[in-house]
Amino acid sequence: MKNLLLLITFFITTATIAQTDTTYYNAAFEECSKADASTYRIVKKQESDYLVKNINMKTNLPQSVFICSGLNPIVKNGFCVYYYRSGSKKSKGYYEENREKGK
Repeated sequence: MKNLLLLITFFITTATIAQTDTTYYNAAFEECSKADASTYRIVKKQESDYLVKNINMKTNLPQSVFICSGLNPIVKNGFCVYYYRSGSKKSKGYYEENREKGK
């Protein structure tokens, strides 16, 4: 039983580490070091897509949160929310192949 718990813990930890990535961007949204960043992006791999969160470095508030099927380039396929600098919701919608549905 102890070995089983150890094995399960190992796989959960490995899966979590392997599926989340953080990238830093400057004011021009060019990739940069953490020290020069104004925004950071957290990408979490899900079953068949990615959950992407762009977060302001100074306020630690979200700028956008969305689901995408591709990362290079970003291809939004799913729910997407954009936020004002204050952190309040600016807009939300559903995207297919980078096109907002229903507009």
